[in-house]
Amino acid sequence: MKGKSLLAVLVIVAILFVGTVFAAAFILKNNTGFSLEKDSDSVTEIVRLNNMLPGDSRSHEHTADAESFATFSVSLEEGGENALNPYLSVKLVVNDETLFEGSVEEFLAKEKIEKELNGKFTFSVIYTLPESVGNEAQGKASELKMIYSLKSGIST
Repeated sequence: MKGKSLLAVLVIVAILFVGTVFAAAFILKNNTGFSLEKDSDSVTEIVRLNNMLPGDSRSHEHTADAESFATFSVSLEEGGENALNPYLSVKLVVNDETLFEGSVEEFLAKEKIEKELNGKFTFSVIYTLPESVGNEAQGKASELKMIYSLKSGIST
């Protein structure tokens, strides 16, 4: 009898553990850290890039829902430290379509990048320190501000 009770308790603990792991994985996978809502204030994501080696990339992926036709826009601003900016490249991908690929300085020169959307979408920003960069980028860091907004209708 004692063995059956212990076995039952172990089975219950195992089931609770597995359920907790799956719930945590779901929350972590689906939590982008911010909510992008149509016609609300823009959302700023501050990205700190440091300790990167040549060939390293950092990716930030998010999901949003335009619910109906809307214009998604992304702009980039410099933050506090910008010593790594001249060496970094950035790529903006929306629904598997590359909207921008070039240097951080080229992205900074643009006012914003826009995409007309309808419904749920994913977007990624990938920062890369090219393999061709030498020791001159060692120990440098950058802070960048990605500004996202979603406005009703289609821009003209």
